[in-house]
Amino acid sequence: MTRVEHPADVPTPNPGVVRPWLRVALASVMALGLTLVCASPPHICPKTDVDSSWCSVLDYAHAHQLQFGTDLVFTYGPLGYLVTSLFSPGEAISRLVTAGLLCWMTAFGLSLLALRLRLLWSALLLGIFVLVAANTHSGADVLLNLGLLGWGLLCVLEDGPQLKWWTIIFAGIAALGVLVKLTYFISGGLCVGAVAADLALRGRKGLSLGVLSGFGAAVLAGWIAAGQAWSHLLAYAKSVTPLCSGFAQAMATDCPQSALWGGVLIGGVALVTVGLRTFSAYGVSDDYRGARRLLLFSWLTGFLFLTWKHGFVRADRYHVEFYLFFVPVLLVALEALPTERKVPRELARALGVVCSVAAAYVLQQMFFPGYLEYCLRRPARQVSENMKWLMNPGGQIAALSKAFELERETNRLPQIDARVGHATADVFGWAQAYATFNNLNYNPRPMFQSYAAYNPELMRLNEEHFAHSDRPQFVLFGLSALDARVPALDDALLLRDVLMNYQLVDGEGSFLLFKSAPWSTPKLTLLRQGTVPTGTPILLPETDANVWMEVDLEPTLAGRVREFFYRPAQVRLKVIGADGCAQGAEFDAPAPMLSAGFLASPFLLGNGDVVELCTGHAVQRPKGYSVELDPAAETWWQAAIHYRLYRIEKPIGQSASAELQKLKFPGFAVAPSKISGLTNTVVIYKGKPALQANGRKIRPLDVVAGQNVILPVEGQPALLAPPGASVEFKVPAGVTQITGRFGFADASDFSHPNTTVEFRIELLEPGRESRLLHAEPIAPGPTPQQNRLRSFCLPLPEGTGRTLALRTVLAGEKQSTSVFSCWADVGFGSNYTQVAVRHGFEH
Repeated sequence: MTRVEHPADVPTPNPGVVRPWLRVALASVMALGLTLVCASPPHICPKTDVDSSWCSVLDYAHAHQLQFGTDLVFTYGPLGYLVTSLFSPGEAISRLVTAGLLCWMTAFGLSLLALRLRLLWSALLLGIFVLVAANTHSGADVLLNLGLLGWGLLCVLEDGPQLKWWTIIFAGIAALGVLVKLTYFISGGLCVGAVAADLALRGRKGLSLGVLSGFGAAVLAGWIAAGQAWSHLLAYAKSVTPLCSGFAQAMATDCPQSALWGGVLIGGVALVTVGLRTFSAYGVSDDYRGARRLLLFSWLTGFLFLTWKHGFVRADRYHVEFYLFFVPVLLVALEALPTERKVPRELARALGVVCSVAAAYVLQQMFFPGYLEYCLRRPARQVSENMKWLMNPGGQIAALSKAFELERETNRLPQIDARVGHATADVFGWAQAYATFNNLNYNPRPMFQSYAAYNPELMRLNEEHFAHSDRPQFVLFGLSALDARVPALDDALLLRDVLMNYQLVDGEGSFLLFKSAPWSTPKLTLLRQGTVPTGTPILLPETDANVWMEVDLEPTLAGRVREFFYRPAQVRLKVIGADGCAQGAEFDAPAPMLSAGFLASPFLLGNGDVVELCTGHAVQRPKGYSVELDPAAETWWQAAIHYRLYRIEKPIGQSASAELQKLKFPGFAVAPSKISGLTNTVVIYKGKPALQANGRKIRPLDVVAGQNVILPVEGQPALLAPPGASVEFKVPAGVTQITGRFGFADASDFSHPNTTVEFRIELLEPGRESRLLHAEPIAPGPTPQQNRLRSFCLPLPEGTGRTLALRTVLAGEKQSTSVFSCWADVGFGSNYTQVAVRHGFEH
């Protein structure tokens, strides 16, 4: 078959470059240079945040040969550990090699494509690729997508002997995508199917079958090479369905309206541009020209649509970036399509420029002033960083290994580690990095991060994992919602089961520790069901019964269309009549999670509420809930909702020792006997408890008893005690020393010039005046270094009936009371000399 190219569109190549082998050699050399600029070695030291935690689980799964699709059900696959940007001492070399090879393969394909273009468009394509690859935060996702695009277009355009090699490379990249990330079953499958169909239309049926079979064989071979049982591959593929079901609502986040409409405009213009180039592609002598054009249009628009969904469902700046980086590369790559029609070509070029400028503008708005200038400077810095790796990889690895060990030591949980020992443990919440940092015998559930168990099927997988006899013996427990959801919605079935079948035994840092008790399956008794309009209160029984609630919402036809093309409209859950800070609060409540059900009473907002429940203290009992929709959202959901209320027959919260009440105040050896003088204002901000002070709101780790706020300070919990507050402790008999830390919770956002806080430690004894043990005035500074918590270790005189008071007072008049002063790590001991030496207080 002959391909006709317009002379003005595709100029006659340089005779020295037209030879296939020379073109391949030149493209490979160009790709090496691009790799030096664009490759991103693992350079980030993992911490305990959400992303670091799932990366640490992927490392753990690889090291322990956990099976994906059965042991783990997650968006990443068995080779996902190779493409994260986080450093791991055991995988440093393999990640370095993978980063280089993936970047080179993508650059090689785009370089071959660029050599088919005029010089201006060739330089533009490779220049945009450099800016995209050197600045992306999406890493392997962007490279895999651009690799599929570049090699896919080469397979569509090539007619020579190189075609069979291009199809092999293309199928290999698609297979790698599937093994790295489960969602490439969709995007990779789309690309492979489109290329195979195009080959068949061109009469290359052998190659068409080869692409399909090669893709399948490469997936299977890579699957087995990654240590996975071949029999689990089907389960891995099937897990696409539950992972996609409900994701668009449960994981959705908002972006500025200007960015959203900018993305819509860019997508619309890009769609028109793709149509102009694909429906004018190929020559009049091409067989099946119409079918090939339709196929090419369907493939590229489908690919564009998938990147749109990826970017604007969870529309934080890094996901939006993924979409905005992809579009300009796609539109410039369309220049490789041969055409005999000048008008569509020139119009498409003009629209491509409009799209690229709009994408740059939206990126600038999403990030920070000067972001585009930063992007232009980034490639040069990336070359410098990559040269350091090339010249001294051992030194780079050693430096990162040192930082990794320091991070591991910073996040040690020695008390929990000693209690758990060699027993199996899981982490409820999203901070699984603590399990790997502390070398626990980690036994992860299939959907191992609680926020990602967002539909009934995923929740049941986790519940079934715990129902087995080999369930984890301990659970490190942290109740908090990643986004603005009701915390009890995350992994709701497992939350209920853990509170029923595990006993609170200890705690450390921001974790409670639960130990397995005899297991029993939850028994639910239906109390009431009915149908009510949205916004109508659903009242709970006026008793202390533990209540489970399920709510079904159905989208309208328009809502289903919206969900397919974008995402569902937001649904909120309003708390009615609860005592405490949750009164009248509204939380995000994704429909799939409401359908699975949640613990409606007691209302648990954080670990402090769980401690109250387990130690037999009063907890919040809402009078009811209502499902709320914004007026604009009523179009997308049916007006009537169906609900079911159940009584949970087995008690929620196994009885725990009264002394564990101290766990409401993490880091404190004993619970305060009295806290007075607090002026904290706790509000619900974007669905989460937050502290309002000095006109600003911050989100604490936890809220205890309505106003006592636990803040994260230097990665550890601390009790907020603003000026005027007093925290008192009953001193146990035999105690001869007190240790702890004091300082400020924030470095710059809440600093107050000309304000000084005096931290006072006083001893109160029966029949005697208070004795000042220590007083230290501190002024908050503008930098983190000036606000690091200061340690103290003080001897205590012997006696009985002693009370220790930690006070914060302003050192002068007319100073701000909104500074975030706090106390942390307060503990007692009986060997002052030993403790003083350990803390550096030899005197």
